[in-house]
Amino acid sequence: MTHGRIADAERHLSDATEANGFNEVLGNLHIARGNYANASDELFNNNNSAALAQLMNKNYVAAEQTLKAIQQPNGLTYYLFAVLNARQGKNDAAATYLKDALQKGSFFGRICQERP
Repeated sequence: MTHGRIADAERHLSDATEANGFNEVLGNLHIARGNYANASDELFNNNNSAALAQLMNKNYVAAEQTLKAIQQPNGLTYYLFAVLNARQGKNDAAATYLKDALQKGSFFGRICQERP
């Protein structure tokens, strides 16, 4: 899915329905296809993927609960908190979370350094 090969992922999933973590993979596939309601049904763990599906499905209460329950938050977690707060008009909180995302997430820091 990282390289846009969603159809290939779907074909391989049909062989793995009993595999450990199947729902997580299927939920992320739903996110990639834009099926956020379906993704929310598959992603029931407290992780960034579940929060993203809930956020994109405009279920802000569930997204906030999921983000708060993540035991080891990372830069993406704080970025999702920033998006959640921005969508709710809480711009000060969004700015704070965005700063946290940049500080705690090496991915976001690299993007900012690469931009002119």
